[in-house]
Amino acid sequence: PKDGGASSGILVVIAESQLLLGAKTPTLSPIDYTPRIDALLKQTNITDITFDNGIENKHHEQLSVPAYFCDPHAPWQKPDVENNIGLTRRWFVPKKTHLKNMSEKDLQGYLHVLNGKYRKSLKYRSAYEISVKKSIITKSFVEKRILSAQKHTVTRIAFGVRI
Repeated sequence: PKDGGASSGILVVIAESQLLLGAKTPTLSPIDYTPRIDALLKQTNITDITFDNGIENKHHEQLSVPAYFCDPHAPWQKPDVENNIGLTRRWFVPKKTHLKNMSEKDLQGYLHVLNGKYRKSLKYRSAYEISVKKSIITKSFVEKRILSAQKHTVTRIAFGVRI
């Protein structure tokens, strides 16, 4: 965190389905970041990942999938991430929000709502639907997220999710 706050966030976007995976991490140091991002990747059937050139990606060779990198200062090379960060900010986490005040359950609830949202870009299907259809995740992955979200107040107002 730029202001010395106590935590940062990781957002992984699976481009072909717009599926969002995320986690909180105490810092963006490679020691904290790498195991958390690898745990996220292991929940899916993806074969590679593309990063920006941040120091947090220094230990990319320790990940369970090959890693590629965007050119420096080229956010247009990762539009899915940039668009979904914007969507997350618009709906739930405005700029300058301190993630240290947000629980991991809150973050997962926000991502669940966004993954269950029907999007025009996905021909009015959800990221969950596309991801299950393309075998990126399993149906049980979605069912576990739904059960977890039903217990959490943030997502009690969320959409019903078709899978």
